Amino acid sequence: MKKFKTKKKEILKNKNRKSSLRKSKRDRSFRVKKIKQNSIASKKLQIKRLRNKRRHKRIFADENFSLLKDTQNVIDYIYNLKSYKFSKIVGSITIDLSLVKSIDVGSISLLLSSMKELNIYGIQIEGNLPNDLTCKNIILSSGYIENMSRVSQSLKTTLETFKSKNMIVMSGGKTSANKTIGECLKNAIGELYGEPLHYPPIYGMIQEINGNSVEHAYKKHPHWVFGINHDRENKKIIFTFTDNGFGILETLKKGIKKTIIDTLNFKTDEDILRGIFDKEYNSRFKKQYNRNKGLPVVRKTQVNKKLNNLLVITNNVFLHLDSYESIKLKSSFIGTFYYWELDIDTFKYGKGIN
Repeated sequence: MKKFKTKKKEILKNKNRKSSLRKSKRDRSFRVKKIKQNSIASKKLQIKRLRNKRRHKRIFADENFSLLKDTQNVIDYIYNLKSYKFSKIVGSITIDLSLVKSIDVGSISLLLSSMKELNIYGIQIEGNLPNDLTCKNIILSSGYIENMSRVSQSLKTTLETFKSKNMIVMSGGKTSANKTIGECLKNAIGELYGEPLHYPPIYGMIQEINGNSVEHAYKKHPHWVFGINHDRENKKIIFTFTDNGFGILETLKKGIKKTIIDTLNFKTDEDILRGIFDKEYNSRFKKQYNRNKGLPVVRKTQVNKKLNNLLVITNNVFLHLDSYESIKLKSSFIGTFYYWELDIDTFKYGKGIN
């Protein structure tokens, strides 16, 4: 009987010890969790205070703000604007277009995509419209303002808009939105031809451009902007596609071996970009840049005369794919911008319509 009581006491003692250890662990875990929570809350508070202390910056665009006519000027502005992406000093930016007297769809597309990128990194965006009535109407009719609610609620609520057949499709994440783009293209053809029709040459090209963008252009936060603008005076449609990824040249160079980079160093960036579109590196760089299938398809669409006036701006190169003439830019555009046109005669030729 005495042994049984002793044994029972030992069991109770061990049980109490285990219970005490469990309680101690729970208390320790709770304290650690609480410390982490306090630390996170403290960091968030610090970030909030820092953001509140960050300054406001107003960036004026020059009178000439047309990408096709004043390429270097616009790229310089976009380069300056995007340089505040990681700023710890500037927390909000006003894009001031009040002085602008010439603007085009290319500039508007670059602005919108850059504003989207800044917003992703916590920079608040504000802005205004040009005093020049013609420029103001170009922006209002472009679809630019309708997308501002995704970038800046203040811009959406303070700037006047009106309905237009022009449109801008903006998307983020690992999605190419092919269905949406296909419908937009079909409706645009309807405005040009009088009947909504699919146009495979441009649709296929957009798929390649878009696929390259979401698959290869970004390390994180992928996003892109696709624009359609109707030039009724000249009876044509203007298309733009913009992403803020690494850019074609940087994407190519990031994955290839140093020995190959040394070989490329003997070529100018303009020549390398032409080579990418001409499938020059397909056999040697099979694993790079989607095996170079996408961009030669873009070039083929232009060579087969299924569209007009195709150009690309990426990194420090402006390349006109119709003539293969190029300009080396002083400021680099970190990303890729495409511009092309479609008129009624080219559409009929592409569709085989007499």
